Amino acid sequence: TSDRLSRPFRDRDPPEDKKITESRNNFEVKEICGEEEARFWCAIIRKHSEAIGTKYKTHLLTLTDLQLYDNSAGRVRELFRNFDADESGTISPQELMECLGTQTLRLEFGVADQIVHRLTMDTGESSDSDAVPEVGIDLYTFSKVFTQLRLAELFTPNHGAFQYNPCGRERPQSTAYICDNHPDDMEPPTTKTFSLGMRETDSHENERALNEFFFGSLPFKPDSKPVRWVHIDATQGLDRLNLLRLAVKYQMHPLVVDDVIDNRTPPKMDYYSGHSFISMSIMTLSSSKSEDPPCRVVVHRGSVAMFLTKDNDTMLTILQDRPDDSSWMALWSSRKEGEKRARPHVADKEWSVWKKMRQEFLQEPPRRMREHHADFLVYEIFDRVVKLLRPICFAYARRLGYFHQFNMQVFETEWLSELSDVHFELTDLARSIRPMRQVVRRIINDSNWGERGRGGESVKTYMADVEDAIEQHLEDFIQLQEMARTLTQGHQEYREERTNVTLFTLSIVSAVFLPAQFLTGLYGMNFQDQDGRPTIPELKNEHGYALFWCLLGGCLLIVMIFLCCINKFGHSAPCSSLQSALKGPFSQCSPGACGHEHLQVDSESD
Repeated sequence: TSDRLSRPFRDRDPPEDKKITESRNNFEVKEICGEEEARFWCAIIRKHSEAIGTKYKTHLLTLTDLQLYDNSAGRVRELFRNFDADESGTISPQELMECLGTQTLRLEFGVADQIVHRLTMDTGESSDSDAVPEVGIDLYTFSKVFTQLRLAELFTPNHGAFQYNPCGRERPQSTAYICDNHPDDMEPPTTKTFSLGMRETDSHENERALNEFFFGSLPFKPDSKPVRWVHIDATQGLDRLNLLRLAVKYQMHPLVVDDVIDNRTPPKMDYYSGHSFISMSIMTLSSSKSEDPPCRVVVHRGSVAMFLTKDNDTMLTILQDRPDDSSWMALWSSRKEGEKRARPHVADKEWSVWKKMRQEFLQEPPRRMREHHADFLVYEIFDRVVKLLRPICFAYARRLGYFHQFNMQVFETEWLSELSDVHFELTDLARSIRPMRQVVRRIINDSNWGERGRGGESVKTYMADVEDAIEQHLEDFIQLQEMARTLTQGHQEYREERTNVTLFTLSIVSAVFLPAQFLTGLYGMNFQDQDGRPTIPELKNEHGYALFWCLLGGCLLIVMIFLCCINKFGHSAPCSSLQSALKGPFSQCSPGACGHEHLQVDSESD
């Protein structure tokens, strides 16, 4: 993780960015209708799919093949430079066809002129439908053509070079939430919700919203820069086809797609062609209800992938659920097959953080997240995810405090196994949030982050507060580990004390009966003279048996007096050990008295 975080920024400021921005400003003079764009570009793919299918059957793509294709902004610039031989910054329609042909987008003659004419109509430069401009195609125009054609391939399952089954088994259902806002005006944001996955085309309204999102543009207003937040709820499964559509639309790097598919990617931050990609782990308490006695703490994990565009106008978040049985902690605990823990319900306080964030985004009067650009949403997500750690700390503190109330005499054996698991769980939680702290520090130390848009420096100020909160939670986890270790060591010391007491008791009993054993062995010897008479005088005495018991009683009395003198004159460590072992090492422990600080958590503040 540290190697990934320390890598240099990729293509931070490409030299063509200024030209792309100027060209884009010329095109975005009006809002583009996504449904019309979808019909136009998909018609091109359908029109020429027959020629592609007969001439280039060996080059038909699959979903896995397309995942390996590089559709990033850096790759688009590289393709454009390869065909811009004179370095004039433009290419001809013929060169456009040749360039697209290298990417399995093979078009016939006349299509390039039709595309250029379409884009010219969008800019409003020409009203004559038969006139084809004699201008070259710049980088931004080429980027738009490449993106729209690749998207059209992904929306025509039975046409083009990429053909797939639209009802494939790897197309789970997910929901997309779109929030469009203009920070420079006071109008409320607009929202859209549509489904993604196998049933995305069941409804005409859903299909229309889908085309509008992928092929349309941001809502345009004069003198107002729009901000769009796209949230994909993929907790029920990730639809790879729509992930590839998103990757094409926002020109994501293939490594970003791989990191999103592998939802166990550790927290990290990367730059690709000026775009920011951030991966985060989400730790959520399974239940926020207070139980008495406190139950076993169960922490569920998820992941969120954030993609922030270079222009700071679009924020894409993809929320995924991370299966518990895929973690190394599940392998360590050797959970029985078939044993499953309840997943957090949508109504739970912590798990509905995304729903609350959307509600606050739409509240009136506007919240501060609507007064900034998309980079402020990064802070909001970090802040809310870090706040989910506090209930986890409080739950562990209550559970360990519950163990602390019991004497070691009644301490259950299964609790020791739980304490061992708790120690490793806390270590794993700390291991998960340390990379998150490195990501926050990287944002704070990034000199270009504050220049990305209005309020950039204030975002750094907020992120510094998030870093302080992460540091505090790391200290809490360390303190909780110490509490669990103290309980384990206390039980171990209790067992050692019990063993010592047992050995001490056996030693006392042996010492008390040692004279009896000596006398019994002495008078049990069968020494006799030549006539067969015993040589021990007491054996011939008619009162020898009574004398034996009197002598034995006197020896026992002397031993008891000796042991009492030892105990009275300062050698009472065994007795004190016996007393402490019977009471337990934590019977008189109070906060601060046992040599360990206790984690203080205010339940009302939570």
